[in-house]
Amino acid sequence: MGPSGAGKSSLMNALTGFSTKGVTGSIRAGDSVCELKPKGSLNSLKAYRKKSCYILQDDRLNPLFTVAELMKFAADMKLGDTLTDKLKLSVINEIINTLGLSGSENTRCACLSGGQKKRLSIAVELIDNPPVLFLDEPTTGLDSSTSAQCMQLLKNLASNGRTIVCTIHQPPASVYSLFDQVYMLAEGMCIYHGASENTVPYLASVGLQCPRYHNPADYILEIATGEYGKFNEFLAEKCLNHVWAEKPAILPVPDRISEVISLGKTSVIINPPHELYKFGKLFKRCILQQYRDWTVSHLKLFMHMVIGVLLGLLYEKAGNDGSKTVSNLSFLLVSTVYLCYTSLMPAVLKSK
Repeated sequence: MGPSGAGKSSLMNALTGFSTKGVTGSIRAGDSVCELKPKGSLNSLKAYRKKSCYILQDDRLNPLFTVAELMKFAADMKLGDTLTDKLKLSVINEIINTLGLSGSENTRCACLSGGQKKRLSIAVELIDNPPVLFLDEPTTGLDSSTSAQCMQLLKNLASNGRTIVCTIHQPPASVYSLFDQVYMLAEGMCIYHGASENTVPYLASVGLQCPRYHNPADYILEIATGEYGKFNEFLAEKCLNHVWAEKPAILPVPDRISEVISLGKTSVIINPPHELYKFGKLFKRCILQQYRDWTVSHLKLFMHMVIGVLLGLLYEKAGNDGSKTVSNLSFLLVSTVYLCYTSLMPAVLKSK
């Protein structure tokens, strides 16, 4: 948590390995350790990224595909051909039912609500079952009710054995109480690190009494922004000397995961898909996307016909007259330039 400019996104980028320039130290996730060095090997970083996923603030979903199609494509790219289509469909249905998207399988992403898009972004990353999930402000752009539902969903995922790390700006009291651990940032310094229910007692112990019926998250944010004075350096020093973070309880491993672990050598090893397999899936998706995009399938076809007729009339009988050799070259040049620029038309229309 923290106000704008406190360093939340910078810290998140460092924890996810998304930004390694000027970052040193180590990241520990379970038994794995990722060393961040300026000129170190990238093997540990690649292995760490395979065990975690980073869900950005903006939902980058293709609006032309349905929920089921997007999940199927993600399963193909993440799981490859190790699992059969039947097993992939079983994994997809389980994730969709868990995240409450069971009634929207055939709905295109462009028609989904903000909360559904956020749940779909989480569902896509859960395909390969990463143990650690990072989210950058998942409640941005959502109303209070949808934000509470989204955070409750993340709480349920965390209770099933996953580690959920997210940044948030100003949560309501109902959402703040869901957090197991809070790391409060202000001006790049940590002013509180502990359980959410210990926020008010900690502030009271250092002489900052939270008013009754006041949201603890709002109060500590007001302190971080300096509304009650400059206490950030003081709290940062106190945070190093006093430990208010209760050790999280060891969560029970879900039965399904326990069964997979107990299988030992008989468990299925998911190999990354080979390049030819990914090329085939990407080519199929590209063809389907062009077919559904009216700017490609309808408008460009109409423009090709019109431009073809105009060029034919403009350079009529140019190939039969030797004195019009320059016109032949002009025709080839105009045709080439036209095809180059029309290929950029969908991107230009989308940016508009």
